[in-house]
Amino acid sequence: MQQFSDRITFARKRLGLSQAQLASILGVSRGACGQWEQGVSTPSVTHMIELARVTEVSFEWLATGRGNIELDIPKDPDTGVDDGQQPENLSGRPITGDLRETLIWLQKLPADKLESVIKMLRSIRNLIG
Repeated sequence: MQQFSDRITFARKRLGLSQAQLASILGVSRGACGQWEQGVSTPSVTHMIELARVTEVSFEWLATGRGNIELDIPKDPDTGVDDGQQPENLSGRPITGDLRETLIWLQKLPADKLESVIKMLRSIRNLIG
């Protein structure tokens, strides 16, 4: 069975995130992520919950190695769509690395700040066509 530290590394790498990127998303030091992945220390339960959410793995799998790695998100009975489903990536490119980190950061912004950032991005888009 995989060690906890191996599961953290696997979850991070499957999304194309560096330790520094994951640390930034979680609000911890890169060194803390490195220690988790080396098995030197273990994240708090709060960080484990956030780690599972950010890396899109089930908390049970991350914490114990049991169960399915994938999140079990119930489908909406009316639409058949996963409740937590993200919008389709229309570019055909995977959302990984810096782009993923930026999207996660944007989701955490308060509504008024997000609105300001979106307005700024729309202005930039209009400038570059």
